[in-house]
Amino acid sequence: MNPFSNPPRIMVQTRPQDMRAGIQRLATVVEAELGQSPADGTLWCFVSRDRRKAKMLRYDSGAWCLWYVRLAKGSLRWSHDGAGQPTLAIDRGQLVCLLAGAPVAARMAR
Repeated sequence: MNPFSNPPRIMVQTRPQDMRAGIQRLATVVEAELGQSPADGTLWCFVSRDRRKAKMLRYDSGAWCLWYVRLAKGSLRWSHDGAGQPTLAIDRGQLVCLLAGAPVAARMAR
C-alpha cells in the first residue's frame, strides 16, 4: 500500500501530535477529536510539535497502514486561512511538497 495511491482525501491535523502515538491512538484522535471516520480511506497526516516529523494513517483494502516521516533538514510548513481550524485539506501534489519541506498553501477543511 502506498500513501500516494489515490486516497479520496488527504487531511492534515493542524494541532501538533505526539509522535509516540500508534495506529489505535491516531485513529481515536480522528474519531473523537476531529469527528471523522478513520476507516473511510482518507489519508490522515499528523505533525510533531517541532514540525520535523509526521505520521500518516490510512485504512485501505482491509488493513491499517502507518507511515513515519522524519525530515533531515527543513520543516513541514503550510500557510492557510481560517486559523484555529483543526484540519486542513491538501491534494497529492501538496503532500509531496509538504513532505519535502517546501511551504504549502492549503485550504481549511469545513
